[in-house]
Amino acid sequence: MKTNDIPWFATNGQLSAMQRWRIALAAVGRRLAARRRTAVVGQMPPVDAGALDYLVPPRDSLSEAALAIASRVQAPWLLQHGLRTYAWATLLGMTEGCRIDATTLYAASLLHDLGLTDFAAEPPSHCFAVRGARAAMRIAEASGAARRQAESLAAAIAAHLDLTVAPELGVEARLLQAGAALDVLGTRVGTIAPEQRKAVLARHPRLGMKSGLCRCLEREAIQAPDTRVALYVRRFDFLALIERAPIDD
Repeated sequence: MKTNDIPWFATNGQLSAMQRWRIALAAVGRRLAARRRTAVVGQMPPVDAGALDYLVPPRDSLSEAALAIASRVQAPWLLQHGLRTYAWATLLGMTEGCRIDATTLYAASLLHDLGLTDFAAEPPSHCFAVRGARAAMRIAEASGAARRQAESLAAAIAAHLDLTVAPELGVEARLLQAGAALDVLGTRVGTIAPEQRKAVLARHPRLGMKSGLCRCLEREAIQAPDTRVALYVRRFDFLALIERAPIDD
């Protein structure tokens, strides 16, 4: 993947009228599909609270750089959201039998909301996911990551607000979006066994994430009115969906 091919980079995450309509239609389709879905959601086998010990974060320069930056510039609730996103994404990948680049997924999980911080706040009219993706790519390159990995990382972050992630972006991008959606909206939460959910939340508490995230997204919807998150907030009552998510703070 070339930098110019990274989703949303060319437009800075700003939507055209056609893209708004496509997102609206896709959202309606997803809601109808969810209402029709009656099958029982499968779960991983129940395990004890120590089951997450196999989710040891990768130890390499990119992973350590991502953790260092995230710990320094993100509020505690946002840092824990990133760590939970990695846990959920990895567990969802395991249920599907996916082979995952753990480093890319870990770094993307920790940095996917970097655009909500002062570290990547400019230009404010650009989509926060794109701002964060560009900053994450610079972090990856500074850590010595290969250009291809840095671009894959940026693509995953830029696309994590999409309702559906394009397959060509890779399994890490898809799982990042799924893990973040689970943590923010409770999407597919029933896929994770109750014991595993409790273990993740005990290890990475939510710390009032709902209110903190809603404040950030409300600000983004105002200062970047032509972006995906602004559309979600205005048209799909996104903040209320966050507050009603079936995971308590």
